[in-house]
Amino acid sequence: MRDQNGNDITASSVIYIDGIAITGNVFTTSTAKTFLVKAVAGGIESGMISVMAKPHTTNRFSRKIILEEFAGTWCGFCPETTRQVDSLAATDNKIIPIQVHNGESAGLCF
Repeated sequence: MRDQNGNDITASSVIYIDGIAITGNVFTTSTAKTFLVKAVAGGIESGMISVMAKPHTTNRFSRKIILEEFAGTWCGFCPETTRQVDSLAATDNKIIPIQVHNGESAGLCF
């Protein structure tokens, strides 16, 4: 809420939610509905506004598998292993493939 000079007077205001004064100036709810809100300070009343509260959704984290393959041109098993990693990743969306391919030296892969 602001006074006639544009100063923020929210801290000294009484906030009403659906006609009931709340303590402080922060309101939380777990109910999804439209609330009628107004503020009163020093005998001055703000206009009534409608505030629509929506349900809060949380992210549902799930476990994933990181499947790492390190290979190079020097590796005879690389083509078959690459096919297997790709096949597993295509059949299960919880598998995250990471494939590192190097041309010359196995040491640079690790």
